[in-house]
Amino acid sequence: MKWLLVFLALYAISVTAGDPIPRINVELRKSEDSASVSSALPTMVCITSKSGIGAARIVRAEPQWPARFVIRLDLKGLESFKIDNGAIRVDASLKGPAKTPYWKIDKHTTSVGQPDGNLELAVTQSEGHTYVIVPKEMTKGNPEVLNIAWIDFFR
Repeated sequence: MKWLLVFLALYAISVTAGDPIPRINVELRKSEDSASVSSALPTMVCITSKSGIGAARIVRAEPQWPARFVIRLDLKGLESFKIDNGAIRVDASLKGPAKTPYWKIDKHTTSVGQPDGNLELAVTQSEGHTYVIVPKEMTKGNPEVLNIAWIDFFR
């Protein structure tokens, strides 16, 4: 727990104090799930998923994405996490490697073929929460929407 707090504190310090905190809207696929967005740095999208399986669209409501932000899933574990920005998709899990493969999105995109590269995608867990630090590459080009999906392995 202490290492996570230190990590998040250092992460917050790394964001320039003068950066505005952009508004983010979260559109959940399931009505029984809930979401909120923190106003502190780093910007944190907090999602509670009753069934442990869900999806959401994270929509930029300002001209730019935050310099950095974190997705907190209130799950006991994370069997699968997917995020895409319309151009690339990353598949990760709590037990996955730090360097996570990504695929360019086109009409034939699957995770079966060779990945197009690797991204640093940090996934950590502490006290019933799973944290995913969104890689800068996911907001490159300033996409309007990030799509995410998750599966808890303790559902």
